Amino acid sequence: MERRRTATSVTGARPGRMTPLRRLLARASAGYLTVFVIPDAEIVRNAGLYLSAFDRLELVATPRHANTLLIAGPIPQGLARASAVAYAQMPRPRWILAVDTESVEGLPAPDVVVQPNQASLRDGVARLRRMIADGTF
Repeated sequence: MERRRTATSVTGARPGRMTPLRRLLARASAGYLTVFVIPDAEIVRNAGLYLSAFDRLELVATPRHANTLLIAGPIPQGLARASAVAYAQMPRPRWILAVDTESVEGLPAPDVVVQPNQASLRDGVARLRRMIADGTF
């Protein structure tokens, strides 16, 4: 029986065998995260979360330059579709870090979910980096 993927679904990481090249790429990807924030980086700063406090983490202006999608808080229905489009524009491998939300319609489940405070965000970024270095893509 043939499996078909629908055009409306967005998939996350696919399982694969860890080759030496994949292991090297995973470790390199974990070292430097580029983050695109939805709905906006200003909302993250207003919540008291400072992404600039993390080494080797850079905010980018477009999802095409990001490897991590940071979802800040509950996303309204109208913005959920735009979030899925932004995620689809991101090059693989890509990850989702969610602050104070469990899921967004149209997106895969977040890789890491954190509470809206700086300590939880720090732990979440560290967890995400460990996942990436272990080869979760």
